[in-house]
Amino acid sequence: MVHHLIDNASIPAGIRFFIQATRKRGLKYFGYSKGITPYDCNFIRAHAFHGLFSDNFFKTRLDAYFKGELSYDLPPNILFDEKIPLIFPFWEKTRRFYSREIREMFPFTELIRPDGFRLEDDSRITPEKFIDLPRKNRDYYIKYAGSDLALNWGSKGVFYAASLSKTKAKEIFDLIEKDYARKKYWIIQKGYARSEEATALTRENELSAVQCSSKYSGFYGPNGLMGILVMQRPFYKVHGSKNTIVSIV
Repeated sequence: MVHHLIDNASIPAGIRFFIQATRKRGLKYFGYSKGITPYDCNFIRAHAFHGLFSDNFFKTRLDAYFKGELSYDLPPNILFDEKIPLIFPFWEKTRRFYSREIREMFPFTELIRPDGFRLEDDSRITPEKFIDLPRKNRDYYIKYAGSDLALNWGSKGVFYAASLSKTKAKEIFDLIEKDYARKKYWIIQKGYARSEEATALTRENELSAVQCSSKYSGFYGPNGLMGILVMQRPFYKVHGSKNTIVSIV
C-alpha cells in the first residue's frame, strides 16, 4: 500500500500514468484506491529527500520505518539525494576503502576545489588551466553535488565542459568558488557517451529513426536487479523531456 508524494516530480503526468499502470498489477495507492488511508501505507515514495521530510506523517512513518513496519523507496537519508558520495571511490581521503572493481563501476569523479582538482589521468590542474584547455580535452561534466532542490534535479546543475566557451566556463567556476566557501560543493566527472540510432513510435503512430545519446538506469530491489530504464535523446544531456525516447529492458 503506497503513498506516492509527487509534489517534486518533474513530469507529474508520467507519474500518474505509472501509478495507474502499477495499480493494474495489484498495488494500492492512497488517493487512488478505495479505502486506503495514509495510516495504511507501508511503502513511501518521493522525488526528493525534502519531500519525505515535509510529509505530514513523517514522524509517525519514521518511527514505523525504524521498527521495520514500513519501507521508503528513497531512503530517509539526505546523502541519497546528493551526488557528493560519487567522489568517495576516487578521493584521496577515502579511495583506500574501495577496490579497483568498485572504482571501475563509476566514471572518474573528483571534488572541485578553488585551488585545483585531479583529472582522470591523475594529473592535477587549476580551474584557470582547465578553462584554457582545448574543448576536446575538456571531456568532463561539471555537476552540482549537494541537496539544493533548485540545482540537483533534472539537468539544472549539470554542464558539459567541452561545450562551454571560455567565458561561460569561467562564469561557472567563479560560481563554484563562491559556493565552495559556503560549503556548497560541485564535482567534475569524466564524460562517457555513446551515440546510437533508436527507432521510436511517435504520437502520430509512425516509426521514426533518431540518432541519440543513451542513458541506462538500473533499478534494484531486495532481490537484485528488477529492470533497466533506457532514455534516449538527440542531445548530450539525457533526461526526461518532450523529445526523450523511453523504453524498458
